[in-house]
Amino acid sequence: YVFGIALAVVIMMLTVKRKIPDFGAIFFRPGKLSKEIVSYSWPLLFTNFSLMIFSWADVIVLGLFVSSALVGIYDVASVTSRLLSIVPLAISTMFMPAITEVFAKDKSRVAGLYLHMSKIILILLLPMLVFLAIFSKTMLVSFFGGEFSAGTTSLVVLLVGQFFWGWGLLASNILAASERTKLIFFNTAFSAGVNLILIFILIPRVGIIGAAFATAFSLILAAVLNVAQVAYIVHAKPVNWSFIKPILSILVPVSAFALFFRSFIIDVSLV
Repeated sequence: YVFGIALAVVIMMLTVKRKIPDFGAIFFRPGKLSKEIVSYSWPLLFTNFSLMIFSWADVIVLGLFVSSALVGIYDVASVTSRLLSIVPLAISTMFMPAITEVFAKDKSRVAGLYLHMSKIILILLLPMLVFLAIFSKTMLVSFFGGEFSAGTTSLVVLLVGQFFWGWGLLASNILAASERTKLIFFNTAFSAGVNLILIFILIPRVGIIGAAFATAFSLILAAVLNVAQVAYIVHAKPVNWSFIKPILSILVPVSAFALFFRSFIIDVSLV
């Protein structure tokens, strides 16, 4: 894992150096440009710290109130739920340079591009959400063993949170492209604070399910804040009535197939 991260950093640095030979020098230029870069960047730095709270706070606090076995079960459910984040993170990586260019050349196209990419994420994420939720117990048992089936409910709750967070990720890209990184930091930090409060309230009462609800609610809250601010500032929305058709065309057959599969084939392995 460490080697993979280090290799990615080295490749990225070499690529930037080849594409932009004087890239490093811009951080040391006196005057307005250097101040703008620092002003733009520092909220994103602290945003990443806030995201670490989402990643670890629930697991750490669980360790204070429940057994290590339950912490392990919840951690497996948490990591498995992040499978849903792969798609939006990949699309967000492609979306960011595109939306930045649109902001620079023709802001009137922002709303259309945002809506189009949101529909793509929905079409890819929704079948994954339904499939993983219906076969959540099967996945945990197949990959990790029968004792991890206790994390099924937590996994389903976390999957819903990851779904909405992933769908709202493009909104944070638009805020970044419009140089409103401080709003991104506020949204993430506020949601992380709510997460901490809910964790300490719910975990002593309902254990790992409480941790899942707290984390999922906070992820949804962060997404809603990002989407609402983009709708107010840029007048762009991630959904319209045309989304009903793809939602139904995905939910109905995928749900029917999964339920049919579970009804007639008992104790089937994930494969």
